[in-house]
Amino acid sequence: MSVINKKITDTKEKLMSGRLFLSMSNQQAMRDLLSEWNKWPDNRDVLSKKWVEIFSQLKDMRKWDIQDRLRETGIEKYWKEELDIKKGTSSKILFEVELWYRKDNTKRNDIQAKVEQLIESENGSVITKCIIDEGIRFHAIKAELPSENIERVLNSEYTKLFKCDDVMFFRPTGQCVADVYPEGVEEEAFQEGEVFGVPVLAILDGDPFVYHSLLENRLIVDDPDDFGSAYQAKGRKHCTAMASLICHGELDAEESPLPRPIYVRPIMKPDPDDFINNPPREHIAKEHFFEDLILRSVRRIFAGDADEKPVAPTIKIINLSICDPARMFFHQLSSCAKLLDWLSEKYQVLFCISAGNNGADIDLEKSKAKLSQLTDEDLTKHTMKILHGDIRNHRLMSPADSVNALSIGAIHTDKSTIYNQGNRVDILPSQELPSPITVHGYGFRNSINPEIYLPGGRQLYDYITDNQYRINDIGMAPGQKVAAAPVNPGERNRGIYIRGTSNSAALASRGAALIYEVLDELRSGADTDIPDEHMAVVIKSLLVHGASWSNSFNILESCLKTRNNSRLFKRIAARYLGYGIPDIKRVIECTERRATAIGYGSIKKNEKHEFRFPLPPSLSGLNEMRRLILTLAWFSPVNAETRKYRKANLSFDPPGNEVGVTRVNADWQHVKNGTIQHEILEGSEVVTYQDGNNLKIDVVCREDAHTLDESVNYGLAVTLEVAEDVNIPIYEEIKQRIEIPIKIDGAS
Repeated sequence: MSVINKKITDTKEKLMSGRLFLSMSNQQAMRDLLSEWNKWPDNRDVLSKKWVEIFSQLKDMRKWDIQDRLRETGIEKYWKEELDIKKGTSSKILFEVELWYRKDNTKRNDIQAKVEQLIESENGSVITKCIIDEGIRFHAIKAELPSENIERVLNSEYTKLFKCDDVMFFRPTGQCVADVYPEGVEEEAFQEGEVFGVPVLAILDGDPFVYHSLLENRLIVDDPDDFGSAYQAKGRKHCTAMASLICHGELDAEESPLPRPIYVRPIMKPDPDDFINNPPREHIAKEHFFEDLILRSVRRIFAGDADEKPVAPTIKIINLSICDPARMFFHQLSSCAKLLDWLSEKYQVLFCISAGNNGADIDLEKSKAKLSQLTDEDLTKHTMKILHGDIRNHRLMSPADSVNALSIGAIHTDKSTIYNQGNRVDILPSQELPSPITVHGYGFRNSINPEIYLPGGRQLYDYITDNQYRINDIGMAPGQKVAAAPVNPGERNRGIYIRGTSNSAALASRGAALIYEVLDELRSGADTDIPDEHMAVVIKSLLVHGASWSNSFNILESCLKTRNNSRLFKRIAARYLGYGIPDIKRVIECTERRATAIGYGSIKKNEKHEFRFPLPPSLSGLNEMRRLILTLAWFSPVNAETRKYRKANLSFDPPGNEVGVTRVNADWQHVKNGTIQHEILEGSEVVTYQDGNNLKIDVVCREDAHTLDESVNYGLAVTLEVAEDVNIPIYEEIKQRIEIPIKIDGAS
């Protein structure tokens, strides 16, 4: 105890830097508090003990001001980049002004009019406005100012606009821009096919080339904003590629296509100001808010527009393979992430989101000749150390910071064959580690995010000069082969190799759709139907259920583990690997030696649901390696007005002693910070038990953020397995004994 007490004391004495935000009930309370702070420490004797303790830990106390409106939003960097291009021209610089949300409609309108007037007084212009009352309480203006006005702000010459107390943040405008792909090559005719049934998967992206032989009759395009009219056929690149990956997977893998049609809603269109690329890049148009497009698109799917009926209410999965590189995650959730969290819980739909790509040049501190002298192992270690040193610039991009969605990172692998690498350099020879272009976690409140990593294609580089390497974006292997937009009239069979987290998210969505088909088949043949409102959250649990670190952890450990970080290395690994690389086939296919059971329910605050998983009698008393995997997923209601944000904290304590296993992979505390708890336990300890014994798994719901009054839907997946060379019929023994009744108690 004396050692523990000393460590606690040492920890308390360490200085920590950070910021805390305090919301006061009224202006007078704020003035009184600041008055006491301004007298500190002379008024120590008249203050209560609690205020003395608080004041003694503070460096400063002040009202929200200019530095808070600009800090950690990326706006100053964005403005500098824009000035490099537009300084001295008549072009204005676009940005967003996020206002403090006011519940009172009259007051909100008055504040908006006031800020608009301040913008116009600086020769600026208001482009559009966005107010979202439900869920996230968002109010923002998209505006433009002359470059000379922006330059004055960067020189700390602040006008009334930037001093305005009604402004919460100045942010870069949503720059969701799709990757610009090369033209690809004309292929032999691809095999066409048919689809049946209603769609369960939606894509929010650009406008696809629906006449490609791989996509014809497979897509239901719904374009109420008529974004498609702005496209040339050859400009329909990004959504064509994503739809191809979702429908068919990597073409080199020769997988069966999805059996159902896919719903597509265009939310991007060609950038009319892109004079470099032909056709121009696809982006979120400046006259629209990304948040508004997402909200309108999802509402149209599930609730309809005005008097119209819902256009695709059977959707359970939404693919979002676009993100905003101007909005990296720094402590505070993006408005779009909050919106997705609210929508996913409201409509019980799973969003699969690309984590984002960092396409910046890399200084590898070695010339191409010196790199070629390294072994693959040494080159892998060298590159990972360089990337680790720049980890702060590889953060999640909005809206991948979402709490309820699944964010997907990219693994540096694909199914292609390299016939001609030429002068291109593979700076990361391992195909079991994250791609050098993928971004990493953590997520909100240090949650594991991205949750999973899927193949994103091997990204090769070109050597520039002075040890600098740049992404090679040629449309040939390696990479993931997909359908490409036409170049010449009448083309329907063009293909291309591409890379990135957009691809990984598309493959995750494809995996989710495959899981849906298995669940739909199971429930159609079972006595108990999985309720429709639980399908998305069960899919979420199963998509992560097959994930593990496997050999990727060993390689990462050899690259980055040191004496100084050894105690916390599991957390470092989770930042790079999430919960791991999912093997979806393992989830949807049981074997004689592996059994997976699925549970679900709706739970309220302070309730406990008890599940029982039967133990196979043949495993009792044996000294054989076995693995127990448990995955709990839910869509949490959120409270955007509180710091904790996530209302529902669901969890379980995994059983281990009953079957002779202990935790591996992610840290047991780290896995409870998000809306997925994924635990893997392994061991070979001899444990004896009676036929009829069960593993007991208690799912508990606690209130996290304030006011959890709703029931929370969740999915639970449990797998027990032994090695394939161990002759134990686990599947049959569990199947004969399986029953997953839910016993509901008040949780302690």
